[in-house]
Amino acid sequence: MTLHPQLINNPDFKLVNDRYPHIGDIVNLHWSFDSFNEVTDKLIMDTRGGTRQGFPDGIGPALLRLIALHAEQFPVDDKWVNMYTPTSLHRPLLNTYTRKDNEN
Repeated sequence: MTLHPQLINNPDFKLVNDRYPHIGDIVNLHWSFDSFNEVTDKLIMDTRGGTRQGFPDGIGPALLRLIALHAEQFPVDDKWVNMYTPTSLHRPLLNTYTRKDNEN
């Protein structure tokens, strides 16, 4: 799999990808797309009824730093609304937003 250019030299991505390649694949696949927030929320939040133990060895903080970097690189302005449904998960963020009619 080809890595997104922003992830190639990122130490947090390297840590996550080296320890959990399947999570690295998810981060890479969704990086710069509006689906990134949804999939990383599922990685961080306990969706297993309280049985999730968390990530060891700095993986959790590395994921949180990746989430913060993504938010910085691909900000979502409150004045913009996503015009696609959740089934359109692979559209770049920069192309998926349009202004609401009543806002300047």
